[in-house]
Amino acid sequence: MSSDARTGSRADEAGVRRDSPADGDGAPTRSCSFCGTGTSAPLALQWYDRPDVDRPVGVPDHGGLDLCRDCADEVVELLSTWTALGAPPVDGDASIADGYRRIADACSFCEDPLDGDAVGVEWYGTDGDADAAPQYANYALCEDCRIVTGQFLQSVREDCR
Repeated sequence: MSSDARTGSRADEAGVRRDSPADGDGAPTRSCSFCGTGTSAPLALQWYDRPDVDRPVGVPDHGGLDLCRDCADEVVELLSTWTALGAPPVDGDASIADGYRRIADACSFCEDPLDGDAVGVEWYGTDGDADAAPQYANYALCEDCRIVTGQFLQSVREDCR
């Protein structure tokens, strides 16, 4: 089962979405995308790419990752080195990925100029995080950094199991 970082819904292997069970306080519990541990306060990473591009290894087809605090440490460390952007414009005529391409001039990771095929990455932390990553941020990645970040996420997933 996988979870959608933006909605908190869950998808089974067939891709059918359903609400997550609640924890004892009534808050939805989501499973960490890497280790499977249930958490009611996940740190989340949402990936926005062109629909005609395969997601890199380490990023699920729906683009969302929910991370428990233990599995998020290395991801937070990486994100703390990236240059954050403003929120992408979202309108009915363009995808969210297109919005990232309109606001980003350079890759948030390597800072090289973007060639127009940027992937958008949205981060959701929580209030009072002691971690270096912000509570909410947007980033854009060039093609090379998109691939490297996907490989990094796959490596972190393997370490968290």
